[in-house]
Order: sequence, then C-alpha cells, then structure tokens
Amino acid sequence: MEGVETNWKRKDGKIIVVRMSGGAVRGGEGPFSHFEVIVEDVTERRNLEEQFRQAQKMEAVGLLAGGIAHDFNNLLSVILGNAELLLETRQSGAQQHYAEQIREASRRSAQLIGQLLAISRKQMLHSTVLNLNRIIQDVGSILQRLIGEDVQIVHELATDLASIRADRGQIEQILMNLATNARDAMPNGGKLTIRTSNAELGPDDAARYPYVEPGRFIRLSVSDTGVGMNEALRARVLEPFFTTKPPGRGTGLGLSTIYGIVKQSGGYIWISSAPGAGATFDIYLPRVGEPALPLAADLDVQTVHPTITATILLLEDEKSVRQVIHEFLTGRGYNVLQAGRGDDAINLAELFTGSISLIITDIVLPDMKGPLAVTKIRASHPEANVLYVTGYAEAPLVQQLVSQGAVLMQKPVSGRELLKKVDEILRLGGSLGSR
Repeated sequence: MEGVETNWKRKDGKIIVVRMSGGAVRGGEGPFSHFEVIVEDVTERRNLEEQFRQAQKMEAVGLLAGGIAHDFNNLLSVILGNAELLLETRQSGAQQHYAEQIREASRRSAQLIGQLLAISRKQMLHSTVLNLNRIIQDVGSILQRLIGEDVQIVHELATDLASIRADRGQIEQILMNLATNARDAMPNGGKLTIRTSNAELGPDDAARYPYVEPGRFIRLSVSDTGVGMNEALRARVLEPFFTTKPPGRGTGLGLSTIYGIVKQSGGYIWISSAPGAGATFDIYLPRVGEPALPLAADLDVQTVHPTITATILLLEDEKSVRQVIHEFLTGRGYNVLQAGRGDDAINLAELFTGSISLIITDIVLPDMKGPLAVTKIRASHPEANVLYVTGYAEAPLVQQLVSQGAVLMQKPVSGRELLKKVDEILRLGGSLGSR
C-alpha cells in the first residue's frame, strides 16, 4: 500500500495531518500485515507558512506601489503647478472654474499617492517624541464628526502612558482610518472604544509571530461593536485594494495604509474579530524613555515679494517639474539657476560669482544623490541653505536627512506651499535649511 496523507481542520482551528502506509510482511496473514498511522498537529507550521506568504505579498505590492507613487508624484507636480499658474493669470469665469477643478482633482490624487507611499513604507516621517493620549484627545472632536453622532466614542487611556517616537500626522491618520472603518462596520450606530496602555512583547509573542522583536511598546487598541469579520475576511483586510464595499465606494487602501505606517514606525498590528462580535485592532508602537515634546507653534510666515533679489539654485531632473518650479520662483522675483543633473549644478555653482541663498533639489538624481550634490555645491557656496523637494526616496536616506534637521517637502507641492517654505528659510537664514 502506498502512503496516503489526509489533513483536515478541526472545529477548534487546529490542522491535523494523518499519514497511513502499509504492506505485506513475510509470514504474515492478509494483504496488509504491516500498517502504520502517523497523526501530526501541523497548526503552528501552517500558520507560520501563511504569515510568511502574507508578508511576501504585502512586500511585493508595497514595492510596486512605491514605484508608481514616484512617477505619479512628478506628473501631479506638473498638473497641480500649471493649474495654480493658470489661476494666477485671472482667467475668465469658466476658465477659472476649470483650473480650480484641475487643482482639486490633483490634490485628491496626491492624497491617494500618499496612501500608496504609506503602504510601501516610503513616506517621509517627521518623527518626534509624542504622548499618544494627547493626540487622541486633540483629534476627539474630529473623530466624532467623522463617524457621526449615533456612534459613542469612549476613551480608556492609561494615566502612566510612556512616550513614542513617531510622525504625529501619521498617528492622526491611523486614528481617522480606524474610526472610518468602525463607522462602516456600525451602520446603525454603536460604540467605539479607544484604549492605550504600556505593554511588552516577549518570547511567547515571538514564538507565535516570528517577525516580532521582543521589547517594550505602547499599545493602542481600537474596538467597535459592529458586524465583525469571519476568519477569511480578517485575514485579508490589511491587503492593499481589498474592500468589501461596492465598486466605486472605496479604494481598499484605508487599513493597508495603517499597516504601512505601523510597519515603517517599527511596530505591529493584530486584529481580533468574529461575526456579530465587533472587531479590535491592536497596534504596538515602540516605547521610548524620553518625555513628549511640547507642540511647537506654527510659524506665521506670509509669502511676500522678496525685498531683495535672492539667487536660488534649482536642481530637478524632471524637465516639466523644473519648469513649473522655475515659473513659481521667477514670478516672485527670485533669480533662478537651474540644472537637471548633479554635475551640471556643481559646474553652475563654481562658475557663479554671486551669492547663492538657497539650493532646491530632489533627493534622487540620475547621476548622484541630492545630498552629495549639495555637499559639492557648498564647497564653492557655503552660504547656501537647502530645501529638498522629492516624490520618493529610500526611507533610510530620508530619515537620515530628517534626523540631521534638513528641510524636506514631499511632492506634489503647491506653489503657495513652496513659496511659503522658501520665504521662511530665507527669513530665518541659517537656523532653517542650513543642512
């Protein structure tokens, strides 16, 4: 008898494999005088294999999304920039309306690209030491308006909560995406509970989830009293573009965006749910021993026509993007030197005998990295401040620049935002954008 293997899943969720084999033995009676049965519980091994496959799938989609986001950010920079330039020319009523529609569509597209970057873990994170409780309290009224009055929001926040190091904007996005997901799961109203606590992940957690690194964390738990999910649905909800909504009602990026943000922040996310029993999202973010920093007041800087003519060196490899930025800058009276490659910009700087007040550069260039080009340009013009404007870059490089205090803007940027940042850097001089 050849070996036969059978496996089934028990009601308690365990996966059992039964292997049977048999054969004749000399001197035995009957066709199968030798018969062997092996029963094995393979639940843990199958779960680990499934976790590995899921991680590979998320990584592959993330890489694809990141590449697409880079190209689309450049295209959107051109579309958004030209729409704003049209609006500045004071067209007729109809033309003004069309330009405004183009600008609004570009902004909405930029938000979608931001979600793709979050999934691919390629967003620029401006991380600071934060108190999670404070953020939850600050966005409380926004969340209530978002999910409606028929959903009660309950806070159960630990009074001794430690700090995290994260991007405040990304943490707010996590809360809003989870609230939106909960609202959809509670069409007739219900309760949304947000909890925080200090937590630790130890060897048992690492044995259950091989990708876990034990340590001290802050746990954010968001629970709803909605319709809940079965096992098949729960296993897929974090996948990019997966949605249970009808066509045209959702992109399927809300929860996968959360996954990307959490992963890029060094954390973990787990979901527990059952049909009719609601759902709980547990997010673990690394704990830090530093106190949270007070919120900095926004600088009220108005973009005005420069009182003196400043020279700006613009380094951007995409010609159409470079042209749009050039139009914005020259329209405000700046003298602009422009180049599409790092070596061209270095040569321009060496030949220019005046003062260069600011270098605006992409991070990824055809011939060298932006920071390297900046270093070589400043060899002849040490007075130059720096502003990085990029659509996509490797996360370690971006975070290195952020940690060094560099000023970065993510494409697509509006002309108003760009000019405001340029004016801010030039007003503050060496205290901002000097790296």
